[in-house]
Amino acid sequence: MVTHRQLLWAWLRSSRGEVSAIILALVLASVLLFILIKLPDVMRQHDWGFGPGWECRAMPYGDPVCVKKPGASGPDTTQPSK
Repeated sequence: MVTHRQLLWAWLRSSRGEVSAIILALVLASVLLFILIKLPDVMRQHDWGFGPGWECRAMPYGDPVCVKKPGASGPDTTQPSK
């Protein structure tokens, strides 16, 4: 006869593959969290599509602010493209 404790222990036992999968998921989540916290400038270096004659800065809240560079020339620097 199988007791309640034996059934509970059978559910709590983990195989080596399950433990390694959990550890791998924790490592990947930790690396992703580290990248998001320590490297926040990744989004600020993104080209927002206004062209080389514009200088854009990402704001903490809201859309990026773009200013036309002085002396910039070219067909795509007269107006920002949307």
